[in-house]
Amino acid sequence: MKLLYILLILGVTACSTQPQKDVLVGSVIPKGKKIELPEGHAKLIHDKEIYQMTRQETVNAIQDCHSAGLRAVMYHGRIRANSRYVPIVVQVLCAPKLN
Repeated sequence: MKLLYILLILGVTACSTQPQKDVLVGSVIPKGKKIELPEGHAKLIHDKEIYQMTRQETVNAIQDCHSAGLRAVMYHGRIRANSRYVPIVVQVLCAPKLN
């Protein structure tokens, strides 16, 4: 009798769960299309590869920000080199200056 109750409870709870929907953070949603977001759950998808900006690209991006009257904000990533983590510049964005 206990086995029947256990199987009944497991059967009801297993059938009542809904599959989780994955949401790509930062994805573009086309106009007119509505997407249902899961309640309190979103799976964050990370890029598998990041690319290092060259030194000249970084300098040019910083100069572009300064010439526009903005400050440069650099986003860093880390790569492993010689058994140590080394910071690399991944992206440079322009932001308003802080007073």
